Amino acid sequence: MDKVYISFQKSSEVSNRKITIGDIASVYCKDNSIQAKIKSLPIISVPETESRRYVVTAIKVFSVIEENVNGTELINLGEPEFVVSYKKEKKQNKATDFLKVILASVVIFCGSAFAIMAYDNDVDINGIFETMSKWVTGDNKAVFLQQVMYSLGLFLGIMIFYNRIGKRKSVKDPTPLDIQMRLYEDDINTTIINNSEREEKADDVE
Repeated sequence: MDKVYISFQKSSEVSNRKITIGDIASVYCKDNSIQAKIKSLPIISVPETESRRYVVTAIKVFSVIEENVNGTELINLGEPEFVVSYKKEKKQNKATDFLKVILASVVIFCGSAFAIMAYDNDVDINGIFETMSKWVTGDNKAVFLQQVMYSLGLFLGIMIFYNRIGKRKSVKDPTPLDIQMRLYEDDINTTIINNSEREEKADDVE
C-alpha cells in the first residue's frame, strides 16, 4: 500500500474555476503516477461568479481520493479544515493601480500627520523643546534645530520600524505590518471556518 502525504494550508487562493487537489494542497507519494493522478483530481467546480470562498474539510478530499485511487494510505500533515478563495483573474490596469496607490498614500499621509500632530499637542512638544533649549543654550526660543532633528528622527524611525524602503527590505525578517496582516488573515479564516461549522456549510462528505 502506497503512503500519500497531503498538507493543506489554512487558506489558498485560486483563479481557475475547476479547482483540483493540486491547487489547494501539497501532495507527496513515492509513486509519481499516483501523486500526479491525485493532484489532478477535481475537488470544486466554481460557478460563474466574481469571487467566492469555500470551506473544505480534509475528509472531503480523502473521500474523493479513495473513490478514484485504490491501494493508498492517506496521511494528513496539514489543516483538518481550510478555506479556498476563488478570485476571477482580471486584466491588470496600471493606470487604475497607480491611482489607487496615490489615493492610499494621500490618506495614509494625512492620517499619520494628524495622529503625530495630535500626539505632539497632547505632550506639549514645543514646551519640551523650549525647556531643553534653555538647559543647553540658555535661550528657550532656539528650537529650530531640535524640530529638524525630531522630524528626521520620526522619518528614520518609521522607515526602520517598517523595514521597507520602496520595494526593498533592509533585512529579510517580516515587518510588524506583515505580522499584523497575517494575524488578521488568520482571524478571518478561523471565523469563516467556525461560521461554516455553525451553519453546517463546510464542504464535507455528503
